[in-house]
Amino acid sequence: MANSSKLLAFVLSAGLLMGASVADAQFTYRSFRHAPQLYRATPTRVTPRMQPMNQGPTRTMSRTEARPAPSPAQRGRVACGITENGAYAPGTIEFRQGGPIVASGDCSQALDLPVGTYDATLTLTTALDRPQRTVRVTVTADGLATARAEFETSILEVRFTADGRPAHGLAIVKKDGQVVGTLGSGVSGRVSSGTYEVVARYRTTDRSYTVPLAPGQRRAIRAAF
Repeated sequence: MANSSKLLAFVLSAGLLMGASVADAQFTYRSFRHAPQLYRATPTRVTPRMQPMNQGPTRTMSRTEARPAPSPAQRGRVACGITENGAYAPGTIEFRQGGPIVASGDCSQALDLPVGTYDATLTLTTALDRPQRTVRVTVTADGLATARAEFETSILEVRFTADGRPAHGLAIVKKDGQVVGTLGSGVSGRVSSGTYEVVARYRTTDRSYTVPLAPGQRRAIRAAF
């Protein structure tokens, strides 16, 4: 009852303030009182909004494109041609490209190398001083190149005698102050043509000889003690 009186007073006051008559205000009160369902608040269920879970940075899947396999390096072959006084001679060959040796082998067969330009060093292995020549050679795809070198040699022999009889001694062969090899008594050896110093040693005694050698020449030195 107390609530109804308060409601009536509120409706009358509101109606009078808005310029309505007392009769109109009482009519409004009666209408509100007998139809409370029209003004009854309907509870609304509020569903809390779910916050997205922290899943870390988003990853984008990229498509990997297939790449063709690299083609194998093209290769070619290099033959080695060594001549000694115009005739075939055995030897070895080494290849460089501005640095250390990248390939080497015997001149009896061609070597397989990648395409490119090389400095080829050929060595005459039958000579005592093992002379060398360096030439430039270019290897082409599936091609056959030839590295050639010509050497001129001579044959040197030193024969020892002691008191007019054959003796055993040792001949030390030098060129430009460097020892290039040694020869026993009566043993001949091939050397590059040029001028040599030969030191003949018998027991504790040495004898020195200056020996010029022409290409293809064979010369024997007699070392008498």
